[in-house]
Amino acid sequence: MSHATAESMRSRIGSTAPDPVSESRLSRFDIASLLAVIALLGLFAVRQVGSPDAGFHLTTGEWILEERAWPRTDSFTYTVNDHAYIDTSWGYDVLLALVERAFGVRGLVFLHVAFVIAIFSLLAATARLIRGDPRTLVLLLLLGGLASESRFEVRPELLSYVFLAFAAYLLHRRAEGLRSRLWILVPLFWVWSNSHSLFVVGWGLLACFNVGTWIAARRIDRSVLGWSLAAVATAIVTPYGWAGLRQSLILFTRMQRGHLFGESIGEYESPWETLSSGQLGFYLVPILCLFLFVGIALVSIVPLWKQRRIHAVLLGLLFVLPALTMVRNAPLLVVACLPGAVWALPLPRLLAALKLTAPARQALLRAVPIVVVLFAIVMGLRVYNDAYYMQRRRLERFGTGWNRLRLPVEAAAWARNADLPGRMLNTLGSGGYLMWALSEPVFIDGRLEVIGEDFFREYQRNLGSLDAIEASVSRYDIGWMIFPYRDRPDVLQAVSQAPRWRLAYIDDRAVVFVRAERTSAAIVDDSVRRAHAPPPALELTSVPGLGARRPGRGRRWLSGLVRRQTYPVSSYSLAVFHYLRGDWHRFAAYSAAAIRESRGAYFELYSNLGSGLEALGQLREARRCYVIALAEAPIYRSGRMRTLRQAIASIDQRTRLP
Repeated sequence: MSHATAESMRSRIGSTAPDPVSESRLSRFDIASLLAVIALLGLFAVRQVGSPDAGFHLTTGEWILEERAWPRTDSFTYTVNDHAYIDTSWGYDVLLALVERAFGVRGLVFLHVAFVIAIFSLLAATARLIRGDPRTLVLLLLLGGLASESRFEVRPELLSYVFLAFAAYLLHRRAEGLRSRLWILVPLFWVWSNSHSLFVVGWGLLACFNVGTWIAARRIDRSVLGWSLAAVATAIVTPYGWAGLRQSLILFTRMQRGHLFGESIGEYESPWETLSSGQLGFYLVPILCLFLFVGIALVSIVPLWKQRRIHAVLLGLLFVLPALTMVRNAPLLVVACLPGAVWALPLPRLLAALKLTAPARQALLRAVPIVVVLFAIVMGLRVYNDAYYMQRRRLERFGTGWNRLRLPVEAAAWARNADLPGRMLNTLGSGGYLMWALSEPVFIDGRLEVIGEDFFREYQRNLGSLDAIEASVSRYDIGWMIFPYRDRPDVLQAVSQAPRWRLAYIDDRAVVFVRAERTSAAIVDDSVRRAHAPPPALELTSVPGLGARRPGRGRRWLSGLVRRQTYPVSSYSLAVFHYLRGDWHRFAAYSAAAIRESRGAYFELYSNLGSGLEALGQLREARRCYVIALAEAPIYRSGRMRTLRQAIASIDQRTRLP
């Protein structure tokens, strides 16, 4: 589109369209609030590496650097090592390996912090191409960041969001008649197609701008079309050529709900499903912000159409549905639709529609930057102190190391020096980290495109019963197994009762069992002896809320601003371990210890203690625990609240009997 064409378009748009940014100025308060929001979002990304995929990305990157080649068949599992391996993320994998070599795991965290800051800085720059209300920009950046923060992990998709935001910036400049170096799209898409399979989303972005420009101007912008076609063509300029392109396209069909993988992996859950599932408590803030952002994107369509910014309308129509289909697509919606929402729904116009007086509107507009800065400070402190994550019982933690709550870090370190017999049997979520930490082939990992549907079904069957586990042992020469026992209580219960398996190690996350006939008692770690040692005394007078004083809700919330929060993971995990093995006394004792350690901060621990005490016949004390848990259970935990009410009613009925 020529500059004259863009000017002609704006003249037809009329007063509904904002003006070029060159006529706009940001106040110091606006700048402060903008920087505060971007800093807060960067702080969200400073979290310990807990992605189950980080390990195999590092392992593949190291393999490429050492072999100076690209993988063609899988060499990281012993079960499907004859399967083809087309690494569509090889560029990201190499980058990750190089950063880890130079800076360790801390470097991985700060690399992705830089990605997050780049994403939202590009969005702010794009929105500022048009003269609009800066307070609207700040509020939508904050809303979009909160809707996306659950995806701020060490994953290649963050790099894809950077590429998408940069491509959108270049195309928006062109659409507004500003000078844009569209040729950058070609190397940008080439790097993208060699870094992550989400580059096909960029094709949708290109299509929206080409079609939108044609509808708005009644002509094709040959420059945009030409550079777009050249950018799309780079998809075959990869080590895998057409096979790599085909693999990227296939991944989109396999990761949808209704497909085996889509139905089995939690991150492919839709936000609608999250609303009615147990996951809502963990991700309440991102889910609510996502629905609000979807509503804003849809409401923006009419004003954007009136402004003749058809490309922005098409972006909304294209990206809203994927975000409503899968929670992992929330950042795609934010990147694609945030600038258009800023232009379509300026806050001053919305306040005027509410019939507020001019002084009231001005007061509210002046208050926005101050409120945003204060919110960012408070939220930032809670993120830094882990209070934000613990309030939702999430396992993310602020920091720059490996996340020991999500990955079997200690168990892998022990196994590395334990001289374990034969091959390992592991769960899917642990495979990536284990192949990195142990430098040996694993049973399965998260590269589902390599694993394939047939073996994935076999894996699900293999962990479904003790007989199936034994069949895998015979087939693959398995000598030991490692798994997160809180996630797989069925496996723990099965192997705990089997004389052929011996518990060799336990920590807060994982257990290791070894084949009894292939090892000696010397291999058993002291952690097992500690787990079976006499538990803490089941003394209830020192438990907050039962005998000792318990801090109120307000005081507990405020502590998250000034003190790093801790969850009694060790005592809680031991309680769960003994619960799964049917040892009610130890379950109750460790649950009481967990409450004491946390000073009564977490309602679910009282529910656990109540269950243990009820099983031991201490009904009055159990009822008091249930009452405390019921009083603080969130309203969205309706299932838990119903169970607690039923438990209280059952005790009341039993204690009234003669």
